Amino acid sequence: MTAGAATAIWCLSNLASWQRYRRALEAPAAVQERLLLEHVRRNAGTVFGRAHGFEDVRCVADYQRRVPLMDYEDYDPFVRRIARGEPGVLTAEPVRRLAVTSGSTAGPKLIPYTDALQAEYTRGVGPWIVDLYRRTPRLAGGPAYWSITPRLPAPPVPDGAIPVGFEEDSRYLGGLAHRLVAGDHGGQRAPLHVRRALDPEGFQERGCHVYRLHEAVPPHPAAPIPGSQTNRGMRATSS
Repeated sequence: MTAGAATAIWCLSNLASWQRYRRALEAPAAVQERLLLEHVRRNAGTVFGRAHGFEDVRCVADYQRRVPLMDYEDYDPFVRRIARGEPGVLTAEPVRRLAVTSGSTAGPKLIPYTDALQAEYTRGVGPWIVDLYRRTPRLAGGPAYWSITPRLPAPPVPDGAIPVGFEEDSRYLGGLAHRLVAGDHGGQRAPLHVRRALDPEGFQERGCHVYRLHEAVPPHPAAPIPGSQTNRGMRATSS
């Protein structure tokens, strides 16, 4: 498959997510409340849900009263129970693995990764992908390299029963998106030594070196996903 064909398929497959996002912008507060209450109902029977009275949450104000602001250290005991294989701690859905954050404000942290979270991540990327190619059509004319995050070293997890981290960052995405990003479609797949760099600085340095050699003209970096860090932003370059 050519790079252009892979780009077109990915863009078209995200049209539904883009349209849903555009509709949601008409009433963002209502959409956010609906999503919050769906998550609360779905996880009411978990350890965390029972401890915070999710069964009685009917609105955002109820949630705010019952769930205090927390930092990662507050969640860490729950995450460690998940790491030991205990089900139903933070999510009713089984945890597939523990994803490793970049640890920009402290040490690396572990995030429980479920099928539902992966689907939400993929749906969240969708509107950005469509908007990117609508605003910058020239990116669709050549090979692209997509990067979400380097493969980070995992913090120690004693008695871990849940896999920690991803071998490649394309695994953050699911289904068709993963196959298109991970596939070798005219330059979209980074060399192995880049994909398996274990620190953000090495990841950036190796990636920039490879693509300076690969491209005959300077790349056109796309803006990172809003709210992401520079070394975790998903980026596209096209020759």
